[in-house]
Amino acid sequence: AMGNSKAFSNDYKRKGKIDVVPVDIPGWSSIKNDCKGYIIGAQYYEKDDSHWFGVTYDLWDQYVPPVENIINGMIDQTKANSAVWRLTCRLHDLGFGKSTPIRYEQTFPNKNYGLYCDANGVDPSTYTDATHIDIFG
Repeated sequence: AMGNSKAFSNDYKRKGKIDVVPVDIPGWSSIKNDCKGYIIGAQYYEKDDSHWFGVTYDLWDQYVPPVENIINGMIDQTKANSAVWRLTCRLHDLGFGKSTPIRYEQTFPNKNYGLYCDANGVDPSTYTDATHIDIFG
């Protein structure tokens, strides 16, 4: 968005062109309200207009934390750090957990990580580079 109730959008009739478009489209306030905040990806409809794609409600902010910081959080489970928060958010987004973690308060997610380990045949007492890649891609 440009900060003045306008945004940039692809022009689908003139290939390769970018247009300035209004953010407040009459009748679309519910979509605008759902889109507030950090959105990843393009937004588009399926050809039959039945599915809205591109809006993500994921908790994970798409930053891959250093594996060492997650291991440190696993070793000292009294420490809260952003890496452990990102792990908890990512596990939540993958379906392993229901809570909404709070950054700088979240300690190692034993329950969520245990659910992930059970589903993937991983030893819950370890966190390896392979596990890190599997979780964060």
